[in-house]
Amino acid sequence: MRAQPFRPFRIYLTDQREFEVRRPELAFVHPRDHWVMLTEDDGSYELLDMPRISNIRVEMPAAP
Repeated sequence: MRAQPFRPFRIYLTDQREFEVRRPELAFVHPRDHWVMLTEDDGSYELLDMPRISNIRVEMPAAP
């Protein structure tokens, strides 16, 4: 999430759910616990348990 410029990515969970992170300010990693919080513009959020993350796919920039 610290890449400059930020590259959107998708998080896949072991229960087959997936979440898209389009902007870095919408995702937070807890420094001590094992969870990630993903927020939405409307104030809703999802807490993800890190051991349940099966894959993370980073989107490549579009070709010019």
